[in-house]
Amino acid sequence: MKLVQIGTVSMIMGIAMSNDSMATHFDGIGAPFGGCGVPESLINYPHYLALNVQDTPNDYSTYLQRPIADKSRLGLFNNGFNCGRFIRVTLGKYCTGVNSGMPGKEFCEGGQWVGDEFTGAQQEYIVTDSCQDGNRWCRDDKFHTDLKTESLNNFKLNGRTIDVSNKWNNRQVSWEFIEGPQMDLQLYWSQNAQQYWPAIIIAGVNNAISEVLENVNGHWQPAKMNSDMGQQYILSGTTGTYEIQVKDINGNVYHNRSFKFTFPGDCPNNHCGSNPAYLVRYLNGEEKFLQTE
Repeated sequence: MKLVQIGTVSMIMGIAMSNDSMATHFDGIGAPFGGCGVPESLINYPHYLALNVQDTPNDYSTYLQRPIADKSRLGLFNNGFNCGRFIRVTLGKYCTGVNSGMPGKEFCEGGQWVGDEFTGAQQEYIVTDSCQDGNRWCRDDKFHTDLKTESLNNFKLNGRTIDVSNKWNNRQVSWEFIEGPQMDLQLYWSQNAQQYWPAIIIAGVNNAISEVLENVNGHWQPAKMNSDMGQQYILSGTTGTYEIQVKDINGNVYHNRSFKFTFPGDCPNNHCGSNPAYLVRYLNGEEKFLQTE
């Protein structure tokens, strides 16, 4: 079995092993949607996190244009291609000092890392957002995770639910990508989508999106991601009727089907408004199953 070392993350046959980092927390993804292009109301999982956009140690002022062209400077957000993946986070040691993440300051300054009663607790998350802030967390800690604040009171340890929110201090964690629970993929038109700018949101994925294929005049062709928002794609057809397939990170078509759809009644004249998302109107029943060639 071949072992390939990438930074501090090991890969065996393409399966990610544990990544060591520190974890901060944040209150919510904001509006109209987070870094993955999905509004908070459409995140079909209670716990979510953000991954770093860029890997630029000791550089706190440069904000790389997104999507990032230089692959060597990519953070684990991976230009959006890790959106919709599930991660299992395991709590590590607690810092007894000041752990601010400010440029020019040491991690856990004036203290030490110690194991405590919460070390080993676990929680599962879905990737929905990105971190590009000019602090040490988002620039110097390559595998840094930013967790939804509400999730801190729902970690599990030895079968018990525990609340670590009062003893956090940007703890050390280890994490790994895992297969997510089965979810129902659902399509929405994005804010201000229209017939000549058909931007869609793909919610309900459990193993990222590697590719979206659009049926254009009988030919399947790749759709373009909307910047690095890994769950928003801009279609190329302008007829008002669309058909797509969505592939997961392993190249498998979600639900082994395609989706044929158009604009709903609340997008008059095929022009949606300022709401973050509008459920598409499916054609041919609800979905069109793929035909095996």
